[in-house]
Amino acid sequence: MDGNLSGVFQTPINTLPNTAQITFEQNSSEILTPNDGTDTFVSSNSNNETNDTYIDLLIRTFSNSNETISERQNAMRTLNTRGESLSPVVRARAATALISVLNNRNTTSELQATAAGTLYGIGQDLPQAVRESAVAALVPLLSNHDWHVQAAAAEALGSVGKDSFQAVIALIPLRLGSNRLIRGSASTALGRILENSSGAIKKEAFLAVIPLLSNSNNHIRDTAESITDLLYPILYSSSQTLRNQMVRKLIPLLSNSNIGIMFNTIKIIYMIRAPGNFPPALSGEVVTALTPLITNDADFVRRETANLLGLVGSDLPEAARLLIGVLSDPEEPVRVAASNALVALGQTAVPELIQQFGNIPSLTIANLFLRMEQRATTNGLVRALNHANPMVQANVIRLLGRIIYEGTRLIDPRVGEISNQRFNEIIGELHSVVISARRYGTTRAENREPRIAAIETLGLIGQRAVPVLTDIANNNLLPQDLRSAAADTLNEINTK
Repeated sequence: MDGNLSGVFQTPINTLPNTAQITFEQNSSEILTPNDGTDTFVSSNSNNETNDTYIDLLIRTFSNSNETISERQNAMRTLNTRGESLSPVVRARAATALISVLNNRNTTSELQATAAGTLYGIGQDLPQAVRESAVAALVPLLSNHDWHVQAAAAEALGSVGKDSFQAVIALIPLRLGSNRLIRGSASTALGRILENSSGAIKKEAFLAVIPLLSNSNNHIRDTAESITDLLYPILYSSSQTLRNQMVRKLIPLLSNSNIGIMFNTIKIIYMIRAPGNFPPALSGEVVTALTPLITNDADFVRRETANLLGLVGSDLPEAARLLIGVLSDPEEPVRVAASNALVALGQTAVPELIQQFGNIPSLTIANLFLRMEQRATTNGLVRALNHANPMVQANVIRLLGRIIYEGTRLIDPRVGEISNQRFNEIIGELHSVVISARRYGTTRAENREPRIAAIETLGLIGQRAVPVLTDIANNNLLPQDLRSAAADTLNEINTK
């Protein structure tokens, strides 16, 4: 060895610190190379070839069964510290050597745990063939008698198990175990594998968990639910096709007699649905399955059912009808959930709510409409102005007036006030109701009620409605009471 080398660092391999954090006297570009004729390392300025030589020395050391366990462990730990700097070729060579150690029946548990831990450190971005060999070597260790080996193997699978269904299936049972550290390692590894794997692996993982969600054992069910927690963020970013497939597998669980299973299934479907709409047929299947749950004895089941109906029933009137049925639920959280869901349904809920005039307090309906997106709501109400039942028609008109009076600003402040065009459409429809020759009911009172309601609503609109109200007040073809009502309304507008 050149006697002029500065920063000579001589350390027998069996005395390397457990942290394997090697420091140098000169700078970080120096590495350890074998000193001919000794079992010590010395540092020197080096190139890649020398670095590869050093890695090869570490590999030979931990692969040599004649070395002590401590020496082999220290070589592995030293290699682990170099993980990020290893070239892909060297990384694959080192991983292959570690796999050989794991596959050796004579390897001690202590050494297996260290080898698995080293694979965890250098296992990223390995060639597929090496990853598959690593998974095959690590999976049997998950049932090792030593929990240290189990935990280390689980963590290593998280590093090398990308796109490996074998790794996913092997890790799931560890989430059911009693050892908290093993459960944590398995959970972290599952999350890492699923995050980096393809949609097909995520699908298979979910399919493997679904049967556990209906297991009679509470602990297994709870564990299965915790595994689905790992899948939520992954499924959220997955394709709509994959999420649809998952939901179809879950729908049968909504009819399970166990209330906990039903409740958890509702929550899981809610989480899967959140990023985008289901196709109409699938939404219909979900709503059908939810129908008996909206009247379940448990208020928390009714509440979550209402929440999910608001999410999946956007084009399904049946969802609106189910939600309207629990607006009078004895429990406030259920009523609130139903109201929120109806608002979420928007235009789908409008006709169903209008049909319920007389059954639901008009103030309740008005408050729902006021919370909906204003344009969609008024469109629905205007279409209902010609309802066959004159009392329903009158209620629709008065409700429209309340919305105009109390909610002239749209829910979305970026939109601003109701446009002139919309006001003109509404005014025109109300004018038609008043001057129409149609007979609205069988009695004079029924015939009069929608027209009076229209005049009152025109009054709420204010100055924009003055020309129409003037026309009504001066129309000699109309009954005197309608003309008088229009004149009184004009006076009220002019005196404000």
